[in-house]
Amino acid sequence: MIKQIRKRVLIVTLMITALLLIGWRLWPHSLYDIFEIEEGSISSLSISVSESGVKNGDAFINQYLLNTVPSNSDDFSAIMSILEDSQYLSDFRNLLPWDIDSVDSGSKNIHYSAIITLCWSSTKASCGDLLFLNDKKVAVGIDGKNSYLFFHPANRKTLENLASYLMVHGEH
Repeated sequence: MIKQIRKRVLIVTLMITALLLIGWRLWPHSLYDIFEIEEGSISSLSISVSESGVKNGDAFINQYLLNTVPSNSDDFSAIMSILEDSQYLSDFRNLLPWDIDSVDSGSKNIHYSAIITLCWSSTKASCGDLLFLNDKKVAVGIDGKNSYLFFHPANRKTLENLASYLMVHGEH
């Protein structure tokens, strides 16, 4: 009898733990939640998008850049709109007890990648980086921390939208 009760308690505990982990993983975070800052507090950004692939049998890499974009510009509004349009889902690696100090794309066929540096002045950390490694994985680095957090954009078109915008409006 006691063995059956222990077994049931263990099974119920494991089920509750699994449900909590799934709920945590699927709970969306806004861009501002990721950096733990107030909405609207970002004052400037810089963004670089790389496009790589093969054309006519030749490998290529194109780089597009918008550097030091202030919050009162049209480019800032457009980039922030793309970033804010997606929610970000936590990765299970964020639960590891050790720091993650390196990132990789997990893919050998990256067509686009992006690095976005955001600056704000409302908290002790003054800037952070979003590294879109591919359309499914974003690494987040925060000023003053030597590790990364991983997220998955709920909108898988975010990286493609950033690349499209920079191809038209960025420096080549």
